[in-house]
Amino acid sequence: MKTSLPVVLLAILYTGCIKSEEKLTERNCELIQNVVITGAKDQYVEGETIALGINEQPDIALYQWWRENGNDLSGTTKLTIPFCEKKDEGWYYLVVSYSDCTTKVDSVYISVKRHPSEPPCTLTDNKIDFSDLPAITTSSVTWEPDRTYNRKKLRAYYQSGYPDFTIYFNSFWNDKEPEDGEYSVGYVFSSDVSDPYTVLPTSLYSGILFQGTSGVVYVTHENGRLKVTFCSVTLKGSNGGSSFTTTAQGVIKAP
Repeated sequence: MKTSLPVVLLAILYTGCIKSEEKLTERNCELIQNVVITGAKDQYVEGETIALGINEQPDIALYQWWRENGNDLSGTTKLTIPFCEKKDEGWYYLVVSYSDCTTKVDSVYISVKRHPSEPPCTLTDNKIDFSDLPAITTSSVTWEPDRTYNRKKLRAYYQSGYPDFTIYFNSFWNDKEPEDGEYSVGYVFSSDVSDPYTVLPTSLYSGILFQGTSGVVYVTHENGRLKVTFCSVTLKGSNGGSSFTTTAQGVIKAP
């Protein structure tokens, strides 16, 4: 039985197409395995733009960016996060896949820090002045966890009959050293407080608990020791009938 020439040609063309498609698939799979994340810096400062991409683009592929918390971020070859914040710190993953190809996963750790900020006032270490309370020169300073609130606290104490001064840090810093920079005064005991650059100053005097309501504190380190400076922090308290307000300025240096 003879095979007609058109049938032979069709078979050759079909076989050639299959081999060509196989080569294209093989090449595409090679490219997918070569994909890595590009554009990441060792460290970002709050407010900068995080712009991640890839080194080369396969002919055909599916892309998925996601965070370590499981959140999907992008389905393209790029990931952009404008005005990054501390909450954007962590591991980022890129998954590149296509049928008949082995899936490629690459990752990068993004570090985001607050820009260091020096206090605009020059004060004496471990001395605190109040507008309406007795001033104190601390006899002891502690930097330790508070088991009641599950927060680390920096506490300055003089002696009985005088105010103390305690600064509670966000729980974000429970297992790490606070970074240098400007921290706002706010309420940090709620579980939904997400800004790690928030502290709560308090002062106990004559049975009245004063709590910080406004102002900023400046966190720095001197010879590896935590140092907190506040040029003007407003604190308010109540004895159940009357309300009281005072402002404080000072420096507390951890031992």
